[in-house]
Amino acid sequence: MITLVNCSIQTPTQWIESGYITIESGIILEIGIFSNQEGIDCSGMTLLPGFIDMHVHGTNGCDFMDASHESIQTILDQLLKEGVTSCLATTMTDSVDNILKALRALGTFQSNKGSKLLGIHLEGPFLNKQFKGAQDPQYIIEGSLKLFDEFQEASNHRIKMVSLAPEVQSDDFLQGLQQRGILVSMGHSSATHSQVEHAMKFGVKRVTHCYNAMSPLHHREIGLVGSALLHDDLTVEIICDHHHVSKEAIQLVSKCKPTTSIELVTDSIRAKNMPDGVYELGGQSIQLVNGVPLLGNQLAGSVLTMGEAVRHFKEDTLSSWQDIANITSTNQAKELGIHTKIGSLCVGMNADIVGLDAMNNVVFTYQSEHNS
Repeated sequence: MITLVNCSIQTPTQWIESGYITIESGIILEIGIFSNQEGIDCSGMTLLPGFIDMHVHGTNGCDFMDASHESIQTILDQLLKEGVTSCLATTMTDSVDNILKALRALGTFQSNKGSKLLGIHLEGPFLNKQFKGAQDPQYIIEGSLKLFDEFQEASNHRIKMVSLAPEVQSDDFLQGLQQRGILVSMGHSSATHSQVEHAMKFGVKRVTHCYNAMSPLHHREIGLVGSALLHDDLTVEIICDHHHVSKEAIQLVSKCKPTTSIELVTDSIRAKNMPDGVYELGGQSIQLVNGVPLLGNQLAGSVLTMGEAVRHFKEDTLSSWQDIANITSTNQAKELGIHTKIGSLCVGMNADIVGLDAMNNVVFTYQSEHNS
């Protein structure tokens, strides 16, 4: 049994200024107000549910597309140190063979160390070349249920989410993904507002890295950006690194969207925690310049941590800790249908916990299966 004491705690229903959490066998046994209980002193810390990153490609020189169990473990170990207790491994647009290799490696991967691998986020290859971003255009193709099923089989049925451009997909493909229980997120897309609303009829309910690689807001055609801001029932990812989006763009999302419809992601790549230089991303050479990854003159993923994203969002929007818990963990757990186990701090839940100091830096991570 472990008790964390003398800390601020955000539960789903209250903010406890000075509290304690007791953990037994990886489960939260008790949460209450601190009154000299014995335990590990967490003075000055804020405890939140462990972060869940729905969009992460790599870190520390490794990428999930490496198709290597060693690379996967390296990424998961580092993510846990950064407060990410669970994640979706995100793939890139590449040749079908290379995607299959990566999916097979992820499908056979087993570990009880590092961040928990909740499944796979397939970003591409079903995108729009007009908004390819850092995705290799030669491998962008139209969606096919036959190919998706081949991908899913290779992954040992671990694909949970697909990012795609809805305007270049058939209704049958969108409907087929819905029937297969796949979360569909709109990204790398030129979709008009009417095309977005059409896709929503087939259960499409997310937007991948809002603002980036998509049709912009215009006063006569609001595009995917405007549609994302308009519809409360569209959940938006946002990369809060002040490179992909400005402080004002973050504030606009916060003003337009309820925090139950916002999710912080990193979109981090293998160049994270690495020195400036040349790195590979989806088969292409990118350059890390002054800590910013570039493909030519455009952004190519990020080197962001979830802790940094939290710090930027909170400082830019003056959000409450309940809002931060929503956008870093609770919303993601609900999307994946696992919110009765993780995503919030309450009795009976898995003890996935991240601790932040007074400057909102991640200082420790506790996970129900192992801690760091």
